[in-house]
Amino acid sequence: MPRGAYELALWLEADRHGRLLPAVTQANLDNQRDVVKEEKRQRYDNQPYGFALPDMYALVFPEGHPYHHPTIGSMEDLDRASLQDVHAFFERYYGPNNTTLTLVGDLTAEEGFAAAETYFGQLPPSAAAGRAPVPALPPLSQPLRFERRSDVPSDRLFVAFRLPVDDTDEFYAAAAALDALAGMASSRIYRRLVRREQLANSVQGMAWGLVDGVSLGFVSVDVADGVDPDAAEDVLCEELERFAEEGPTDVEMEAVMAQSERAWLHALAAADERADIICGHAALHGDAQHANTFLDRLSTITSDQVRAAAAAYLQPANRAVVAYLKTETGEGDPA
Repeated sequence: MPRGAYELALWLEADRHGRLLPAVTQANLDNQRDVVKEEKRQRYDNQPYGFALPDMYALVFPEGHPYHHPTIGSMEDLDRASLQDVHAFFERYYGPNNTTLTLVGDLTAEEGFAAAETYFGQLPPSAAAGRAPVPALPPLSQPLRFERRSDVPSDRLFVAFRLPVDDTDEFYAAAAALDALAGMASSRIYRRLVRREQLANSVQGMAWGLVDGVSLGFVSVDVADGVDPDAAEDVLCEELERFAEEGPTDVEMEAVMAQSERAWLHALAAADERADIICGHAALHGDAQHANTFLDRLSTITSDQVRAAAAAYLQPANRAVVAYLKTETGEGDPA
């Protein structure tokens, strides 16, 4: 928003923090419940491969874990949410003592702190701040698999792994390993599956840093028409084992580091992403300086650390596979 409107935005946020509950009536809740249901239909229920992430969460994380299900919930969850639930949730969490506010743009730190105090300083605190940490989860001890048959353009494999918690050298090393394996067109799995053997149309790898004792990494393989998905998965497993033994080459490490630096600087160039980065690490890790130190930390990761992370976390025995297979009818449920 324009520089002259940032105080208006703070007033609106402060009003939402301090005076929203009287406006949350049963009629308003029912209206917004329908909005969220429609969002779920658009993003999950009626989207090709739309259940891949919920299926992956259900497979990788045990029942009862915060990451076992997507935050949007199920239609049944939405139907069960009562007005009392909404009010209780708001009173527990929505207070200035449990809020991270990030201002990014054309203003000084002194102006920002003064405005935050003006609009948030007199608000009542929430009933509680945060919650107890969730115990760490080790890598899976055996492969898990779930198949969902749906009317999708092509067979697709999502091969997932439990990774270390975010903001640790182990997590950065595991993320670098996924990039070297599958995250770029020049990666190992891409070269073999797509270019040489033409078993897949595309391959992508990514790591999502999470905070409740575990993170998530996965490789998605868009299987080529006429190819047995099991054959593509076998080749992927071979490359995972080989990478764990050999580690990345000097060229692969250089490419991964260059791509990570480019992506990071590109994100920081946008005000909204810069705010997200600062706010997220301040809220989740107590580190508001992460935006200034990440590249320095990343540059210390060695090829030996990447190989060790691949051996510990990205082995075929540690994988959970969600296979989306083409068919005109039928859907399954995660075991």
